Amino acid sequence: MFITRKSGLKARERAEREGVNEAPGKYAKDWKLELLALLGFCASGVIFVIAGLRSGDMLTVFGSVVWIVACVCWMVPYRKYF
Repeated sequence: MFITRKSGLKARERAEREGVNEAPGKYAKDWKLELLALLGFCASGVIFVIAGLRSGDMLTVFGSVVWIVACVCWMVPYRKYF
């Protein structure tokens, strides 16, 4: 029983390493939703930049700019879909 359990663990680890457990085409279906969410995050960053400028809080402005840049960097891999 120990050998079967151990070999089962090895097979599971190998499957996880090779990405066998992921449904085929899952990412191809979800990229639009993730891109929409990232655009929403960018929009919220723009709103915070505007709020920071109105209140004179430069820390909010700088933090929001970093947030927007990070979201844009996250969106770079999606250019292959356009």
